[in-house]
Amino acid sequence: MSLFPAYATENEPKETVNENSKNDEAWLSLSSFTIDVEPSIAGRCNTLSVQSGASSSKYNQKLDSKRRKRKEKRQHKEDTSKTPPANIWDDFQIDKTRIKQYLSVDTISRPSVPKYRRTFSIFKKRRSPRKFKRYYRLNLEKTDDKSGSDNEGKLVKKDLSNKVPKVENENFTGFKQEEDMTQTTAFYNRSLADDPNNVDMWLKYIRFQDMVYQFEKTYRKGSIAKGQRVTAERKLAILDKGLTHLPYNERLLRERLNICVSVYPADELHEQLNKLVDKEQGNIIYWQGLIESRQCSMSHCNTPTVINLYVKCLSTLHQLRRSAKLEKVILEENILRMLYQCGLFLKQSGLFELLWTLLRLYLELNISQDRSDGECEDPQRLVFPEDVAELIHPITMPGNTFKLTATILTLLKIPLLPCRHSTMKNLGLDYVPWALDSIETVLPIFLNLYPIDLTNKLFINYSQKLTVGPQYLKPLPGQEHFLIFILQIIKNCVDSLTGYEKTAVSVWWLRFQRILYVLESQGLVKMPNSLKKQMKSEIKTLLKKEANNVVLYKEYALLEQDLGNIESAINILTTTLTMYNDTLVDTMQELDTKAAVCSVYRTLVELHLNSPLKIYNKQQALNFLIKLSLGKTITGESTEDLLNETALKFKHITLLLLQKEFQPITTVQHFLPHFASDWIICNAWFLYLTKGVIDCGAFIENTLSEMDEKYPETVWEKEVLYEFYVAVLFKNCLENSGAGLFKILDDVLKRSIEQYPNNIFLLSVLAKEHTINCCLGQSFWKVKNILMKTGHALPNLFLVLIANQKVSDIQENWIDTFTGERFTEYVGLKNRMLSLFRTLTSANMCTRRCGLIWRLYLQFLHESFDPTLCRNVYYCAVEECPWLKALYIDAAIYIPAELPQIQDLLIEKQLRLHVTPEELNIMRN
Repeated sequence: MSLFPAYATENEPKETVNENSKNDEAWLSLSSFTIDVEPSIAGRCNTLSVQSGASSSKYNQKLDSKRRKRKEKRQHKEDTSKTPPANIWDDFQIDKTRIKQYLSVDTISRPSVPKYRRTFSIFKKRRSPRKFKRYYRLNLEKTDDKSGSDNEGKLVKKDLSNKVPKVENENFTGFKQEEDMTQTTAFYNRSLADDPNNVDMWLKYIRFQDMVYQFEKTYRKGSIAKGQRVTAERKLAILDKGLTHLPYNERLLRERLNICVSVYPADELHEQLNKLVDKEQGNIIYWQGLIESRQCSMSHCNTPTVINLYVKCLSTLHQLRRSAKLEKVILEENILRMLYQCGLFLKQSGLFELLWTLLRLYLELNISQDRSDGECEDPQRLVFPEDVAELIHPITMPGNTFKLTATILTLLKIPLLPCRHSTMKNLGLDYVPWALDSIETVLPIFLNLYPIDLTNKLFINYSQKLTVGPQYLKPLPGQEHFLIFILQIIKNCVDSLTGYEKTAVSVWWLRFQRILYVLESQGLVKMPNSLKKQMKSEIKTLLKKEANNVVLYKEYALLEQDLGNIESAINILTTTLTMYNDTLVDTMQELDTKAAVCSVYRTLVELHLNSPLKIYNKQQALNFLIKLSLGKTITGESTEDLLNETALKFKHITLLLLQKEFQPITTVQHFLPHFASDWIICNAWFLYLTKGVIDCGAFIENTLSEMDEKYPETVWEKEVLYEFYVAVLFKNCLENSGAGLFKILDDVLKRSIEQYPNNIFLLSVLAKEHTINCCLGQSFWKVKNILMKTGHALPNLFLVLIANQKVSDIQENWIDTFTGERFTEYVGLKNRMLSLFRTLTSANMCTRRCGLIWRLYLQFLHESFDPTLCRNVYYCAVEECPWLKALYIDAAIYIPAELPQIQDLLIEKQLRLHVTPEELNIMRN
């Protein structure tokens, strides 16, 4: 080709056909074999090669456009993909339909197929192969298009959005669980948005976060500690939102404190609680958390630091009371609650001189005796010891005087009699989980409230092993002096108080002496004869002073019953009723007299039902109920008409009582008779004696449901009715074991314990039920769930006692069928007990700081396992309860080789100021 066009025509070579090439191909022909080739075929081959080159270039362009349009599909909403061009030739076609045959492989049939041998272990679970779900699992319908077969199975974006469901990642193992949790979370959010004042719903939502944590720990990856911290922060965020609607709710505040304690380290927790206390100085829950952050920390706990925090708390509450920014009654109740907690710390850390001085000065300052002018001390010259001067503050509100007395008596190891949940809550004694340090707390199980026997041998054994000095149970030096000391303090309180408070403390004093006589009859307490004579003379002196007080005579009759003089007790009560000249109870004007007389009738009925002559005494009990209702004295058997008349009268008065509004009762009245409760119980006894336990139970159920609807604030009355309901069912189960009422009894026990977890009578019935027979009653895992969910230390203590009692029964009574030997060294029972103790002492349980639980744990390990495990658990116990002096004393039993290190800890914590006689006895041995 030329560069200049002028020379192009001359020099351009012409096209020539290469004839030589044609001649060169002549050798391919064979004269004997000729092929008829049409000229169109060659042309077609040439065009095919040209078209194949063009199609390959178009195919490359199509691939490039696909790669470029992948990102564009994410940006544009419309489907801009082009349909493939139509077929130009028939040699091949594009596959547009889904055929499953292309995705399968033909297998070899038998017997040509090889055999594979697979083995499975016994201990490994056989896993089924996971199914991989392919894309063609969806049933996509074909579009009805008559234009041709090219559009067969064609799908556009509009069809996918309308007909094809959204494909989730269902291959994920926890897909179903995650969906359930999402729905549950949505339910809680809707419920709390509709009713933000529902405290129970907030608490359920918070506990639901534990399930979320378990799900994340199982199906997600990450550290466990970080997951716990995230879960705690999630709970705190929910609680903060709940506290915006309920800023002063105690349950939410207590839950927030427990979550902070279980997650944050001691220093960070102390800083956070300091800030909260500075913002709300009157919040008793924040003060308790701040003090416990130092008291329960192994590195920061020592007695001067903790006492200074108590001093600061009580001084701040006293100043707020004086400024009257809040109600004085609430602030004084908070002062009493902090006094109880401070007294517990002094008692458990061994600072008995400070404790007794503190309690004596509170009694002298607030409920001292009325003296003449000549013997009265000058209050300006009253000198307080320097160590406790800043802990003493006056109690000025009249309703709090009895609460102060009850707090002081409880700190002196005198249990509440009877011990009910509502009473403990009103007195402010139900919060502190580390209050259980000795066995005196469960002594109310020996107080007979109903005509049933709840004696438990295992509790009797523990009453001797788990005492902490100073005490009045174990025959050691100082026992008699301490018993005389506390009896004298109760008597002084009785002489100093007036009115209902004096009667209530007198009843408490008589019931405590009943407990002492019952314990002595069972060989648990040894009292000298001089002390018994002194106690009887003091009782007679009190009855002479209070000759018209029916309540005290009733308690004296019950004391005679515990001594074995049932006839004497009945005579005392019948003589007391002659004072009222057979007056009908419902016609009496004074409510106190009405309640006292009705209580006497109820006691007479229960005394007759508890006596050995069942048939005769059943009729006598029925006669007393007729006299209570109609005022008629019956000597023989009652007629049918008389019984119908009595039933109508009982029903009429009960309906009137339920229609009237129940007046709120004070804590003092918890120790005194209550007319409405006693009348309903007498009506239930009448139904039990005439129609049976089923009608009696139906009457109690209807009464409880009606009280729940009309009077939800009647907590104490409903607790008493639940006690009676359980007592009647248990009595019937003992007398008629084949009646099949154990299931009803278990259901009532479950409901009552969930509402009143600190009721010792209900817990003792549950424990007694498991001693009757291992096959009767609820399964142990059900009992474990019921008691652990309460969130209180006392039910968990009974759980340990029930488990120990079951183990001891099996070891004593069960015999191996093959060997004929007893189950004395059964490993399964030990492992079950070990698992129970580990659960109770875990970080999320309230009993992790309960000294009595730790002491039971150490005692079990010392008897059943090697010393190394016992040593490790002992140091865990000291780390959780560094202020508890009884643990350091127990080191002489469990780890005697490490007593020098324990002594260094005692000096560091400044716990030991003096030695009690019990501790001297341990050191001598």
